[in-house]
Amino acid sequence: MQNLPTQHQTQQKPLWVWARAAELSYQQQLHYALSSPTNTPAHAIQCQAAFCIDVRSEIYRRALEAQSDGVQTMGFAGFFGLPLSYQPQQADVNRPQCPGLLLPSLVATHAQSDKHGAASLNAQARWQGFSKSATASFSMVESAGWLDTFKLLKKAFFASEQAHPVDKLANSQDWSLTQNGEELSARQKAELAAGVLHAMGFEQFAPTVLLVGHGSHSTNNLQEAGLGCGACGGQSGEVNVKVLAWLLNDKAVRTELQALGVEIPEQTRFIAALHNTTTDHLRCYGEQPGTEIMSWLQSATAAAQKERATKLDEQLADADREALDQALIARSLDWSQTRPEWGLANNAAFIVAPRSWTRGVDLQGRSFLHDYQWQHDPDFKVLETIMTAPMLVTHWINMQYNASTTDNLHFGSGNKVLHNAVGGNIGVFEGNGGDLRTGLAMQSLHNGHDWMHQMQRLSVYLAAPKSAIKEITARHDVVKQLIDNEWLYVFQWQETGEISRFYQQRWWPVSAAQISQDEEQKIVQCL
Repeated sequence: MQNLPTQHQTQQKPLWVWARAAELSYQQQLHYALSSPTNTPAHAIQCQAAFCIDVRSEIYRRALEAQSDGVQTMGFAGFFGLPLSYQPQQADVNRPQCPGLLLPSLVATHAQSDKHGAASLNAQARWQGFSKSATASFSMVESAGWLDTFKLLKKAFFASEQAHPVDKLANSQDWSLTQNGEELSARQKAELAAGVLHAMGFEQFAPTVLLVGHGSHSTNNLQEAGLGCGACGGQSGEVNVKVLAWLLNDKAVRTELQALGVEIPEQTRFIAALHNTTTDHLRCYGEQPGTEIMSWLQSATAAAQKERATKLDEQLADADREALDQALIARSLDWSQTRPEWGLANNAAFIVAPRSWTRGVDLQGRSFLHDYQWQHDPDFKVLETIMTAPMLVTHWINMQYNASTTDNLHFGSGNKVLHNAVGGNIGVFEGNGGDLRTGLAMQSLHNGHDWMHQMQRLSVYLAAPKSAIKEITARHDVVKQLIDNEWLYVFQWQETGEISRFYQQRWWPVSAAQISQDEEQKIVQCL
């Protein structure tokens, strides 16, 4: 008689086979699409746009590139290499704007303070802290709850955009960067900027360079951080792009950059921008791009909205451009909307390669895209950073969606409509008690008829030498364990289109057209 673990394995084996088959089916299609890297011919670049690697950016980048051969897009982690926290002057709030893997070493604040705004923010924070305390919760509802009646009516009948109170203060164009309480010198700022530009892979600079962070806008959403920028700690990337644009436009910093061997043309202007992933609007701050570039951005917004609309609501598929735009805006303002957008649902791949290799390929909004050229990384330090930071984070995101879809009762957070915040921002209950719920709500994964996320492990494609990938893996146990224990797939992608899988410290050839019999037998044996 079989013991319980053996019985469980016997029952689960068919599901494991189907799960692996689904992964192989997706990989076959992607391998075929990547078998002939595009390598688009060089054109005079009029506009460069650096986006976060987020899968939602892939759709917008593809739409923007379709507007002109003079557009070049790039992918980099959305905190843009700035390990900073944001603290409005004279405010008590200090908010990290970098991944959870990093501790912020810099503090960004405004060069000129907004005393009224800071005082208002401090008052709101104190009032909110008091109203949500254990001693005040019941008395507050009974004595002052009626005061919210007007707010409820206003939200129901006169919906308007609601910015995070901290973000309302982030409208400065002049910033101050400090480390350990001391202002950075022009030389230190230049060294910081040079490191960022090197990591992002800039070879040349267009007259207009857009630094595009991203954020999501929804109303009455306890899981709003899950739709924000993970590289910015669940916030929007607004602060990061504003600080970086300010750094790179500073004349003193540019002078110091020249001494470091980085030559930015005098006519080049860096413009901070924010991609609203709910509506696909792209807002530029400060100096605005030229008329032609603004026209490209508007057309890209319309194309991205059209592509995403059918997944949100089939009734939007046939809507004209203006009606679709207004419908998406209304959706983001509707405080009863449980599905303002699908976030990173259906993510499946992380591609680390020059964008020219994938330009023109429809990756269906399922791929994280990180620019990388190993020829400009002689010691492979950038590759090591990518494999030990963005690769880990994309794996976390992928497993969060997989686990929440596989067993939403235990690994997700159930029905979003029933969520109640616990302790301000500690977590949520589903209803008025029980355990703290983790993971994603059912509404973030299911549209009422079908699952919107296909469960499969992340497929990572690295355009780098095999020896470098192998050496970096050997140095980091966490990376080695992820690969060898098959928490994710790692493939090496060559410019010729050849793709090889790295597993158990060995390289396995992969056919773009089909899985070989040897690989198929190996898979069955693993099962």
